[in-house]
Amino acid sequence: MLDLKLLRADPDGVRAALARRGDAVDIDAVVALDARRRAL
Repeated sequence: MLDLKLLRADPDGVRAALARRGDAVDIDAVVALDARRRAL
């Protein structure tokens, strides 16, 4: 599982690490959903 704090702090680094592993995750969508949840 990915740490949301890390995603918020370094989305490009997480994206690069996932690409090296061959995983495809829409980091921008995850960060946007987290921001929406935090705004509630």
